[in-house]
Amino acid sequence: SNVNVVLCEGETYNGILYEDDTTLIDTLMFPQYDSIVTTQITIAPSYSTTENASICAGDSYVFGGQTYTTSGTYTEVFTAANGCDSLIQLNLKVEQSITNNITLTTCDPTMVGTDSDIFNSQYGCDSVVITTTLLAQSDVTPITSFTCNPNEVGVSTDNYINQYGCDSTIITTVELL
Repeated sequence: SNVNVVLCEGETYNGILYEDDTTLIDTLMFPQYDSIVTTQITIAPSYSTTENASICAGDSYVFGGQTYTTSGTYTEVFTAANGCDSLIQLNLKVEQSITNNITLTTCDPTMVGTDSDIFNSQYGCDSVVITTTLLAQSDVTPITSFTCNPNEVGVSTDNYINQYGCDSTIITTVELL
């Protein structure tokens, strides 16, 4: 007679660990007849794989019936189609949101304020850019000088651009001594 036995890797048959497919032939002797038993042992493979995944902070990942929200390595054992164990290791990484703060200056009072924009980071998570625009002041510099010449007496105004790109006014007053 023939017997087929399927073992998963690491299982034993009659207390013996078989690592490869094997054929056993046993002769059973009885007083009136002999019987030959052929046992075909087949080693079915177990499976092992690693899965890498990432989620955004605040999201969750379902793996093997469990819900995970933190970075880590998680292992689950499933039953494969051949009935043997299938080991899957999950390397889960939680990606944080990215916030960038940018401060700008302007000479235009209508542009002053704070604005937020949300983009997707390289991992698909929120990337927030907060732009704060401050008012850069125009400046006025008064200069007073003195002269003995009455033809040089007076006030003159010159306009320039200061280090912020805003108006810089120099008012020169010339007075008679």
